[in-house]
Amino acid sequence: MSYAGSIGKESDVSGGCNNCCRSIPFASIFATILVVGGVVVFSLYLYDGMQTVKVIMSDHFLMSADTIQWVDQLRTGLIAVAAVMAFCALLKLLFGFMVTGRTREDCCRRGCPNACGKFMGGLFILLTWLFHIVWLAVTCCAAVLLLAQMMMSSMCDLREPGSCLDLTNYGIETGSFNGTTYKICDQDTILAFCDDVDYMWVPGIGILAGAAAIVLGFLHYMGTLTANYVYLKKEEWFEENYNQDMAMMHMKA
Repeated sequence: MSYAGSIGKESDVSGGCNNCCRSIPFASIFATILVVGGVVVFSLYLYDGMQTVKVIMSDHFLMSADTIQWVDQLRTGLIAVAAVMAFCALLKLLFGFMVTGRTREDCCRRGCPNACGKFMGGLFILLTWLFHIVWLAVTCCAAVLLLAQMMMSSMCDLREPGSCLDLTNYGIETGSFNGTTYKICDQDTILAFCDDVDYMWVPGIGILAGAAAIVLGFLHYMGTLTANYVYLKKEEWFEENYNQDMAMMHMKA
C-alpha cells in the first residue's frame, strides 16, 4: 500500500468519525440524563418517603385508612406525571438526533419535513416551558417539606424529657383531619415519631435532589430546543446565501 493511499484511508476514517460526532446531540443527551435520572431518583425516594408519612399518620396520630388515602393518591399521581415527563424527554432526545448534523440535512432540509421540524420544535419548546414551571413548583414544595422536617427534627432534639410534642405550635390545627389531635404525650410514641422523622432525612433530600435535577434538565432542554428551532428556521436562508457565495467565488475564479 502506498503512502498516499494510507493517508487517504486515514482521512476517510477521520472524516467519518467527525461526521458521526457531529450527528450526536450531546446537549440533548446531557439534558435527557438529567431528566430521566432525576425522575428515577425522585420516584424511588418519593415512594419510600410517602410510605413513612403514612406510618407517622396512622401509628402516631391514629388516623384512619380513609383519612390518609390521599397519600397514596398523591404518590401515584406524582410518579405518573414524572414517568410521562421522562417519556417526553426521550421524545426530545429523538428530535435532537433528527435535527443534528447530517440527519438534519437529510430529513429537515426543505419543504414539508422542514415545516414539520419547525412545528415539532415549537411544540417541544412550549411543553418544556410548561413542564419546567410545574417541576419548579414541585421543587419549591419539596424544599418547604424538607424545611418542615428540619423543624420537627429540632423539636425532637430540644424537647425536655417527659414533655409532650405539640405540632399545633407549627400552624397545624387540631381537628383538621376528622378530629385528629396533633399532640403526643406517650414517651414510646414520641421516640418512634422522632425516629421516623430522622429516617425521613434521606428521602427528603433525595426527593429535592431529583426534582432539582429535572428542573435543570428542562432548563437545558429549553436552550437546546431553541437552538435547534433557529437552525431549522434559518436552514433555507443559510443554504441560499451559501449557494450565492459559492457562485460568486466561481465567477471570480
